[in-house]
Amino acid sequence: MIDEEIVRVKTTVTGNPVSVFRGVLGTRATSHSINSVIKRVKVRPIEFRRNSIIRASGHTFEYVGYGPGNYSTALPEKQDRDLTTREALIAQSLKFDGGVNVYTGMNDAGDFYVGNKKVSSATGQEEVFDAPIPTVTGEDVSTLGVSVGFDVLTPLEASISRSLRVEGGADGNIVSEFDGPVIFNEKITSTSSKGIESNSLFLQGDTTVSRKYTVGIATPSLAGNPGDVVYNANPTKGGYVGWIYTTENDWYRFGSVSLEKTINIGVFDSIGIGTTTPGNFVFKVGNGSTEFSIDTSGRVGVGTSANVFQFRVEGDSYFSGNINSAGVITATQFVGDGSLITNLPTDSLFSSVPLGIGTGIFPNNLTRVGVGTSVPHFNLDLGTTGTGTTDLKVRNNSIFDGRIDATNINVSGIITAGVHKLDSTSGEIRTGIITANNIVVGSAITTLNNTTGFGTGTPRAKVDIEGSAKFKTYSEYVEVLDISGGNVNVDLSVAQSFTLTVDEAVTQFTLLNPPSGATAFSILITQDSTGYSVGIATFKDSGGSDIDVKFPAGGVLPIVTTTASKSDIYSFKTFDGGSTLFGVVGGQNFA
Repeated sequence: MIDEEIVRVKTTVTGNPVSVFRGVLGTRATSHSINSVIKRVKVRPIEFRRNSIIRASGHTFEYVGYGPGNYSTALPEKQDRDLTTREALIAQSLKFDGGVNVYTGMNDAGDFYVGNKKVSSATGQEEVFDAPIPTVTGEDVSTLGVSVGFDVLTPLEASISRSLRVEGGADGNIVSEFDGPVIFNEKITSTSSKGIESNSLFLQGDTTVSRKYTVGIATPSLAGNPGDVVYNANPTKGGYVGWIYTTENDWYRFGSVSLEKTINIGVFDSIGIGTTTPGNFVFKVGNGSTEFSIDTSGRVGVGTSANVFQFRVEGDSYFSGNINSAGVITATQFVGDGSLITNLPTDSLFSSVPLGIGTGIFPNNLTRVGVGTSVPHFNLDLGTTGTGTTDLKVRNNSIFDGRIDATNINVSGIITAGVHKLDSTSGEIRTGIITANNIVVGSAITTLNNTTGFGTGTPRAKVDIEGSAKFKTYSEYVEVLDISGGNVNVDLSVAQSFTLTVDEAVTQFTLLNPPSGATAFSILITQDSTGYSVGIATFKDSGGSDIDVKFPAGGVLPIVTTTASKSDIYSFKTFDGGSTLFGVVGGQNFA
């Protein structure tokens, strides 16, 4: 393109000059100035044509499709079926590769055809075929068949004086659509078992603005009109029906769903009766002196909201029935002399000293009193024989002016007496069992307690003997040792004599809790049915450090017998709390 002229290059360009066709595509050839801009343009080949139209009018189709020709006047020689509507239309007019067939005519039944419209001669009903079918999304029109026509009316307005009936197709499943507002001035009735489906329902009633009723899955976030209701799409038992917009300009829950199907059991976070401020109480009735409340801890208050006790009443109370208490009843005072107390044995009625209940009470007939027994043998008899329970406990000082007879006395403190005589004949203390925190013999030289010292008042071990000891006979506890990963733990706080069955090789012994000073221990080593090596001279302390082990004969290390089922005995002595061990062979190869 040069200015307003379009030229077309004639041949392949090899140099100047260039041969072109001038003024192509409706432009005019004209002169151009030097240095005019040349643009390359792409011309899309477009051809405009009028659609083909075959038009015919005044045709009469007599038994088309049966006889030898279009204007047959006799019945066909062979008639093996009735033609369908589609077959009759194809026999009248057939269309190939697009285009429109426009014709008017009449068939043998007198039905009149104008283009794609058929007018029934019997009923005057109009049918349109081979035209786009108007439907709504989701509508299935395949059940109507390809041969049925459609009455398509597109008027701007329609006024029906009597009634309007929409059959919805043969199966009643064709949808009718209203894209604009619809006004019904009379009652609407639906007899369908499927009900009426809608996104929302607006009810106006006697108000100016209608109220919206819909379904949601959570508390609405957008404001509404007071009275708008959103039903909960997923209600649960013990839950709620939905939310309602109130004059407080917010959404609030409403409607309780029962926990049971046949009876009403409601679940509420908090209930207020006669009050609009239940606060943090789960149940509250009224306010002030008429208040009754239960807080979240289950504490009940009557006439008060300060429920610091499990049950608290502010004001007078009246009980016409019995009061049963498994605990303690505490009161500032009890009013009355107790004469109206009933259901007590006659000889157990008590009277108070005239100055008040704090001065004392006594049996009316000065008879015996039993506590924990129905058969008192003394003025005051406590407990039942043989129960083994504690019947009397005195927390502070007690005074007994007479003699005390006791089967057993357990003293956790100190017995102090001006004069004592536990055995009147020998002056000795004779007893079966003495239970005491401390027993001191002499001038703090011997003490018996958790750490007992003989000859010393400051024992350095569980039993500390300061001086010589003599035993007629004694025995030692024997601890069984075990091997773990080649190591054997020897705990001297458990025993001094040990046995070890060798069922795997022993590479070392670990000495645990050796006492300070000197001690000795022995190990009986027995091989199992296999026999393994034992490092009898390898000892370590609890920290993993080597312990020096010395043997006699210039330090000759003994070799543990590895013969199956044979036993050796080895003894060790230490004088420095386990830092050095002196070992001796007690015997080897015992059978």
